[in-house]
Amino acid sequence: MEREKVKVDIAGTVYLVDLKNLLLHPVEEGLKIVDLKDCRVMMDDEWEYVGHYDLQKREQVVFPDNTVNLPPEHIVEFVLPAYRDLDEVAWQQLHGDNGDPENIDPGITYHVAQIIPIESSILGLDIAENNIPDTINQLPRALPRIEIEGTEFIVDVMKEEIRQAYKPNNAIQYSEMYYKGSHYLLDFDLDTKNIESDNSDNVKEVRIPSMVDSDPVGMSLKTGKTIEELKDKTDFELIVNRDALAQRLSGILPVIEIKGHPFYVDLKMDALRPKDDFLSEGIKFADIAYDSTPDGKYYWVSYDPLNHEYRELDLRESIELPKDIVIIEIPMEEYLDPVGYARNGGWDLEETIMRYGLTQHSIAREVPWSETSIPEIIEFNRKEKKLDMDIEQEKLPAKEKKNKGPKL
Repeated sequence: MEREKVKVDIAGTVYLVDLKNLLLHPVEEGLKIVDLKDCRVMMDDEWEYVGHYDLQKREQVVFPDNTVNLPPEHIVEFVLPAYRDLDEVAWQQLHGDNGDPENIDPGITYHVAQIIPIESSILGLDIAENNIPDTINQLPRALPRIEIEGTEFIVDVMKEEIRQAYKPNNAIQYSEMYYKGSHYLLDFDLDTKNIESDNSDNVKEVRIPSMVDSDPVGMSLKTGKTIEELKDKTDFELIVNRDALAQRLSGILPVIEIKGHPFYVDLKMDALRPKDDFLSEGIKFADIAYDSTPDGKYYWVSYDPLNHEYRELDLRESIELPKDIVIIEIPMEEYLDPVGYARNGGWDLEETIMRYGLTQHSIAREVPWSETSIPEIIEFNRKEKKLDMDIEQEKLPAKEKKNKGPKL
C-alpha cells in the first residue's frame, strides 16, 4: 500500500513534498514548483528553512543577498521545518534506512508554513543592514559576513563589532577579543554565541580575521584612506591615533579634566595629580579602589573641587547632602593610560591599547546626586531622626521654599 504523500500549505496553497529532489510540487495545476534549494538554511534552537512567496502570483520569489529595497506587502516570508521533520520516512530512506516504509513512523504528514511579513522577517533585517550608508557617496552597501562555528555574523567596522545575523542585539566588540596583529582570538561560547562569561561551560577559542581583512571598504570609509593605502596595514596602525601614541611614548602623561581643573594621570605614583597645586593630595587610586561601578570601567569618587582632592564621605549620620562635595566619574586606570598600565603589568602594548583605547585628554563626568544612592541614605537617616523635610525642598533657595506655617 502506497503511503500518503506529505503536504505543505504555504499561505493557503498546498504542495506535495519531493524530498529526493528538494522540490515542492503544487497540487493545483498551472502553478510553479517551489525549489527548496533556494531557501535559506537557518539554525537557532533547531534547523529551519526560510523562503519568500508572492501571495498574488502564488509562487516562490528569490532575493539576492545585497537587496536594499523592501518588496511590496504581498511578498511574505515562509518558514518550514528541517528536511528530516518535513518528511521523516523519505529522510530515513535517503540516509541509509531502506526498510519497509510502513514500519517507519511517518511523523507529521501535513505542514502549515509559518508566514511572516517582510518588515518583521529575516529578509527585512538583511535589507536594514544593507541600507547602512556609505559615508562617501551615501549609497547603501551590504556589510560583509563571517562564520563562527556555524553561526553567521555581520562585520560592522564603523561600530568595531560583529553581531549575529538576524539577532542584532547579540554583538561582540573587537575590543573584547585578544588582538594579535594579523587577527584576533575570541573565547567563543558555543551556547550563547557570544564571548565567554563566568557561567560558560561550552567554550572554544576561535580565530577572527582583522577588520581591514574582513571589510577593506568599511575600513577605507572609517579612516579616509584608499584601498591601496590599506595594503599591509594592521588594525592597530589604522585605528590608533598616531599623534596621541607618539606623545605618550615620548613621556607625556595623559590628562583628565575634573571640574575644569587638569589632573595628570600618573600610574607610577598611583594617583591623579592636580596641575599647579602642590599642596593637594590629589586622588590616589588606592583610596578609591572600592568605589568602582558594576561594569568595572569607572570609579565614582567624592571630590572636593576647592582643594582638588578626594574626600571620603561618612553618611552614617548625615541628614543633608554633603556641601562643597561632588561625585565625579573617572575611568579606571587601564582606560586612562593603557600605555602606563601595560608597562606596569608587563602586558602586550598593542593588545592593551586595542582593548582599552588611547587618548591623551579626557573629561570626568559629574554624576548627579539622583543617580547615586546618597539621597536614599539621607532620607533613611532623616526618617530615623523623624525629620520630614525632603532633600529637594532643602536644596531650593530660601525665597522658593514653601512656608511651613503662619508667620509669627
